[in-house]
Amino acid sequence: MIIRTAPLQVNVHYFRFDHEYSGWDVWIWPLNQSGVSCVFTHADEFGMVASYQIPQTDGVTKVGYVIRRNTATLQWVEREYQDRYIETVGHDDIAHVWVIQGDPTVYTDYAVAMNRRHKRVFLAQMVLPRRLVVYLTPPDPSLPREGTLVSVLDEQGAIQPIHSVHAENDATLRIHMAEKLDVTQRYTVAVPGYPLAPLSIAGMFDHPNFESQLTYDGNDLGITYTPQATTFRLWAPTVLQATVNLYANCQNSRKYEFPMQRSTGGTWVATVQGDLADQVYTYAVWHDDHAIETVDPYAKALCINGTRGAIVRPDDMTPPDWEQDRSPPFVHPVDAIIYEIHVRDATMHPASGVHHKGRYIGLTEEGTATAEGFVTGLDYIASLGITHVQLLPLHDFMSVDEKNPFAQYNWGYDPAFFFAPEGSYSTNAVDPACRIREVKQLIAALHRKGMRVVLDVVFNHVFSVALSAFQKIVPGYYFRYWDQGVLSDGTGVGNDTASERVMMRKLIGDCVVYWAEHFHIDGFRFDLMGCHDIETMNDIRRRLDAIDPSILVYGEGWHLHTALSEHKKATQAHAGAMPRIGQFNDRLRDGLKGNVFSVYDRGFINGAGHLLEDVFTGVVGGIRYPNHLGGFAHEPEQTINYVEVHDNHTLWDRLQQSNALDTPTERQRMHRLATAIVLTSQGIPFLHAGQEFFRTKHGEHDSYRSSDAINALDWSRASAHPHAIAYVRQLIALRRAHSSFRLRTAEAIRTQLHRLPSVPGTILYGISGRQSADLPYEHLVIAYNPLRHAVSVTLPCEGHWVVLADSVYVRTEPIRCLRTPHDMVEPLSLAIWAR
Repeated sequence: MIIRTAPLQVNVHYFRFDHEYSGWDVWIWPLNQSGVSCVFTHADEFGMVASYQIPQTDGVTKVGYVIRRNTATLQWVEREYQDRYIETVGHDDIAHVWVIQGDPTVYTDYAVAMNRRHKRVFLAQMVLPRRLVVYLTPPDPSLPREGTLVSVLDEQGAIQPIHSVHAENDATLRIHMAEKLDVTQRYTVAVPGYPLAPLSIAGMFDHPNFESQLTYDGNDLGITYTPQATTFRLWAPTVLQATVNLYANCQNSRKYEFPMQRSTGGTWVATVQGDLADQVYTYAVWHDDHAIETVDPYAKALCINGTRGAIVRPDDMTPPDWEQDRSPPFVHPVDAIIYEIHVRDATMHPASGVHHKGRYIGLTEEGTATAEGFVTGLDYIASLGITHVQLLPLHDFMSVDEKNPFAQYNWGYDPAFFFAPEGSYSTNAVDPACRIREVKQLIAALHRKGMRVVLDVVFNHVFSVALSAFQKIVPGYYFRYWDQGVLSDGTGVGNDTASERVMMRKLIGDCVVYWAEHFHIDGFRFDLMGCHDIETMNDIRRRLDAIDPSILVYGEGWHLHTALSEHKKATQAHAGAMPRIGQFNDRLRDGLKGNVFSVYDRGFINGAGHLLEDVFTGVVGGIRYPNHLGGFAHEPEQTINYVEVHDNHTLWDRLQQSNALDTPTERQRMHRLATAIVLTSQGIPFLHAGQEFFRTKHGEHDSYRSSDAINALDWSRASAHPHAIAYVRQLIALRRAHSSFRLRTAEAIRTQLHRLPSVPGTILYGISGRQSADLPYEHLVIAYNPLRHAVSVTLPCEGHWVVLADSVYVRTEPIRCLRTPHDMVEPLSLAIWAR
């Protein structure tokens, strides 16, 4: 995808069989902007043409349009199907789309559109083994409503018996067969006056016959390379023909075509003899009378900008000593402390001292520092003591031009290919192997520093349905649709993938297994996990357990309006059905600072104890806890506690707005208190990179495509707040040293964590029972004071209490001792006592 800044002219060409264009116009809009009416101004060889100029300032990525008919008194009296989109606007100054009356296809190729501008069956589809639906273009008012003479023929030309035919309207026929058709066979439909049309089985995608006969459970989708031969296997049950196109390299235009043969489970296979290493490939598939060229959705290596798949020798993808790479030891999910960072953000700042700024290997450089000597990059992250680094998406995405990567910025939540790494972070995106080697170098560098690696994965949507290899190969299968044929859009980006379908579930599972095995990934964070189904998430957990049960799986379990039954959604409400899968705790997030979608709302830390019970629900790990509203988690490992992430405002920017009248010192104390609560609560704590030094994005709440000036981790700001960073380091060390902060079961939390009486607006609780023989303390008491004044605390019993933390210091050994069971908690601060 290209983020445009130059003007763009969109030309919509429209052909009607009746040549009657009176009253017709185009309602057109840049994505996420208001629509305008564009009239047809002139004719060309295809039909009538309407033009729309997008101003330079829009910077849009795709354009929506509807062709409609108006009368003198009414608008929208008729329309050509639902909303359609020009999915990419490219580098050119003019974009064209061709539309044919009664045909829902978006044509971007003039020759194909002209070839389709004739009377035809544009779709014949099996919807049940004995029921077919046929759509005609143009509509034919002369069709008799019953008994229309239609024939269905098998591959040998034998006519299949029909029970009845009903014309639902001038363009739609419904056929009831006398006998069931075989979903594995190919049929054609003959309608008098129209050319023969292949019968599509797309309407059978959810039928048991399709799943049992035309889905594939093998492990060899994509390519299987040896120096002697390469085998290509493509799942494409609905295509009529398929070939492998081989090219000498990514730039070469000369191709060699190798026919593929039908094989088991709806797949097509071709084996090409010889050593094909360094060559590149695509597939060509035929759904009708013309071929569509596409990239392999299972491609492990790609040409620049994902134009072709690449065949790479395993050794070329492997850095030195990769076989010796090992993940650091890790026992239980609640031992994790996750630190979220974007590869480019980590090193792009001018003060980072990193040579390969914004690159995979930039984050492998050791000994980097600012000019003043402040440690940056890899060494800095390792110095915090966190256990896991969560990297924003590394799979290939479309929003950044890999030929000129620093001209645009994006987080990467616009996936194109899932198995291959993104090339814009590579030092040589032209070399398909380079990005793979460098990702492995990054992972190995993090492992050597004692940190595991979590990959943020985005399987819930693709950037563009029309451009997607999924849609080109098996149209309609990989995406969800509402009953009226409109794409489901729970994700808010135009489409939702259909994880509940066997082959989409398989692709997701195959992909995470590939990253776990071949890249040594230690965890997966699922973007908009609530858009996926429960069975898929449990299947992923099962498959990863077979590799390494310590691999983390967690995600955003938000409730989304997607075309999936509510009881199947992988949301917080169904956490009990997904054991050992974590969910982000938005109740704690909003409880700490106020509703994330209302910048002036206040929570516990910035509203003098507001939403206290929401915070305490997070403190106990999101579980069901006596005398309190129950959380979503059944075990604490299912709760990911956080106060800020890459999305929305950073906490510092939020406080700048919600608490503008407070002093900077007061806002810093609120900020530190929020981070302290996250790091001392039960469950799994999650930090956003830079949170420890009050990261700002200068008020930008959604910086997914903002500049490096907004997004880069500001090492000058970090060096200006050494005491704040030291405080977070100490909290992390305290959590890792004292397992009382990491109780492993809900039962242990309910038994050993006790709410204590406290000043209204504050939280005081104790954790009893020595958690291991090497810990010197049997009891901890933790206080959170969000008030603007100090409060008095009475500890639960007499004895020798020591202070482990206050508003300034945190220590695993006592800061000071108490002579009495009474103490004070300073304003906007945390305190921890041990006995």
